[in-house]
Amino acid sequence: MKTKIIEDKKNQLFHRREITLELEADITPSKVDALKMVVEQTKSSEDLIVVKNVLGQFGSQVFKIVAFVYDSVEVKNKIEPKKKVKK
Repeated sequence: MKTKIIEDKKNQLFHRREITLELEADITPSKVDALKMVVEQTKSSEDLIVVKNVLGQFGSQVFKIVAFVYDSVEVKNKIEPKKKVKK
């Protein structure tokens, strides 16, 4: 699996880096696998990273991973939407 960073922007308003990776793989990676790829590329902690999308084209072995790397856990918890709890 080869990965490379396509885009790396710093968003000052939300205190995060917005990263787009390109991954060559035989099968579609899960969000957990994508999280590990982003950790390898950015050298940051797992609790600061949110994987938004893992996108692929039919018949292609190239996938695009969109992830956000926050500056702190407090900022991440403040900005990211909370998961719904089942009753």
